[in-house]
Amino acid sequence: MTELQIVPIDPDDVPALTQWANTASAVFLAPRPTPESIESRRVRMAGHRLFAGRDGARTVATFRSFDSDLTVPGAPEPLPLNGISSVTVLPTHRRRGLLSRWMTVELSRAAEHGDVASILIASEAPIYRRFGFGVATTSCTWTVDATRAHFRPPRVGSVELVDPDDFVKLAPALYDRARQRFAGTVQRPLHRWQTAAQILLHGNDEDRLRQLAIHRGADGTPDGLLIYRVEDSYTERVSAATLHVQDLWAANDDAYADLWRYCCEVDFVTRVVAEDRSPREPLPLLLTDPRTARDGATSDFLWVRLHDVPAAFSARRYPVAGSVTIRVADHLGQIDGTYVIESDASGAGTCSRVDDVRNPDIDTDAAGLAALWLGSGDLAALAGAGFLRIRDAATHARADALLGWPEPAWCGTWF
Repeated sequence: MTELQIVPIDPDDVPALTQWANTASAVFLAPRPTPESIESRRVRMAGHRLFAGRDGARTVATFRSFDSDLTVPGAPEPLPLNGISSVTVLPTHRRRGLLSRWMTVELSRAAEHGDVASILIASEAPIYRRFGFGVATTSCTWTVDATRAHFRPPRVGSVELVDPDDFVKLAPALYDRARQRFAGTVQRPLHRWQTAAQILLHGNDEDRLRQLAIHRGADGTPDGLLIYRVEDSYTERVSAATLHVQDLWAANDDAYADLWRYCCEVDFVTRVVAEDRSPREPLPLLLTDPRTARDGATSDFLWVRLHDVPAAFSARRYPVAGSVTIRVADHLGQIDGTYVIESDASGAGTCSRVDDVRNPDIDTDAAGLAALWLGSGDLAALAGAGFLRIRDAATHARADALLGWPEPAWCGTWF
């Protein structure tokens, strides 16, 4: 059995990138990449850290990390951190330690680089807890019966369909405004919006069905964006079209309501489907009949691995004044220790490592702590599942009030 090597890949090395992409596509059961998609990857992955697991000259595994950022509760600016993606191993080379070797090295690199945390989206849930990752955001699919959807709030602004050039000019700034409302959202570089526009012009038939829309407030200021496509269907000449929401971001509540209203009022549409949305969307409450909108099963989305606990918890804001002491067991040794989190009446908080705490408020591991960071961790559920231990009921109530956040954490961006 040959020794497997992990080697860096230059995204500008097209033959190496092609082999790398072929392996990733095989594992994810996706079509073999075309030359055009390889070029798109080369542009998208410029500056990323790509690695290949090699068995001789063959690429049998892929890994990627990159610099990104994340919104955290109440913070005025996103927090820089490390993104991880494209983690694959061919079925022929499983159980040979490639994933563990690379992940251990990568998490050490991120910590030494000064990254507060690493983030990823897990294709298989059981893999990443053992590396200290915890679920930080969840998502679900919303389905609306457009034939019965009547909105309570009055229409405030307007929605206009725009051409790709105008959309690319407006979308990045609109997204950056809208994402500040939600902890857990990640950076979207300009090329991501450019790619969305180019797909509309040059993609396959399904891609070219996309529409790009901008919402403007009553004063004409752009404050929301929408990408959707309509899947048409007729039965005995009666339309039963489904509108698929691919992106909907709003900088305020009025834009949010207007964009959903627009989706439900597009001609011929009888059903609206939106994947990877927050399970706590206010959408049903906007409708005269809340049952018109149904949420599907909730799934994990963004996973977080903390490298610097004091920096992570000091960066966010808190809804109440108070303190909580958390003891963390980390078998990788990065964040093993006890920490006290304190906040004042203004919501500003600090986190510091402390010694000789015999009876902390909470005992957990690295994954459990990560689940609490963005304010959406359910302490009762985590405790009930054995992921953490809370000292008593009074402590539970105090920690719940301190670590929560009014707006639910939500990501909604694949990477």
